Amino acid sequence: MILLYWGAKLLTRFKGELYNETWTYDSYRNEWKNITKKESLVPLAKHSMTYDWKNDKIVVFGGVIDTLYSNHIIDQTRIYHIAQNIW
Repeated sequence: MILLYWGAKLLTRFKGELYNETWTYDSYRNEWKNITKKESLVPLAKHSMTYDWKNDKIVVFGGVIDTLYSNHIIDQTRIYHIAQNIW
């Protein structure tokens, strides 16, 4: 399984939209599935994300909020609990 928490869509050279969607990819079925919940993260871009294999969780750190070209940098760490599908 691949898990993707994204972020941003470039509309023009200096304009973009931020999203807060969580998607999984099933390579056996070659299929993407949107698993976003109401309790999702704020729309975020330019963040870092890694898998904590020991605890079976996804860790997301930092990023920018408001707009794709924003200077509103956050320094928060968020945890995605895979088995419960919650942040």
